[in-house]
Amino acid sequence: MFIISALMTIPVAIAGVFVWPGTPAKPNKLFLSDAELDLAVKRLKAIKADTEESVEQTRIQLLHHILRDWKIYIHTFWAVLFWNAGSTSYGGYLLWLKSLHRYSTPKVNQLGTTAPALGILYVLFVNFSSDLLWGPSGPIAFAHT
Repeated sequence: MFIISALMTIPVAIAGVFVWPGTPAKPNKLFLSDAELDLAVKRLKAIKADTEESVEQTRIQLLHHILRDWKIYIHTFWAVLFWNAGSTSYGGYLLWLKSLHRYSTPKVNQLGTTAPALGILYVLFVNFSSDLLWGPSGPIAFAHT
């Protein structure tokens, strides 16, 4: 499975380097002419969007700026709390069920498949309801609620 995914990802990544138009500050001029690039910058400035006309930093300066920013540490801490909050990822639930000595080993294994099965059904429900029932905003709100 991982080999198939890698074989599909590599050509897409290579194509992305050459096909993506880039940004107004660093455009890929393979497909955009100078007139099209000027038009894009003018449209971005008209809606007051960031056109990335900032002073370029070296990689060391950028790394130094990132490591000194307090937000990176808050987001890292938040991510650690978020990913460690799930009890199904490390099997604690199944160990607890086994310690009760109420269920046989096959039954404990069977109960361990409940959460992934419900997760698959949940994802399918949200995805299909997005296309068939509610449109994109309804399932997003439902999934996050």
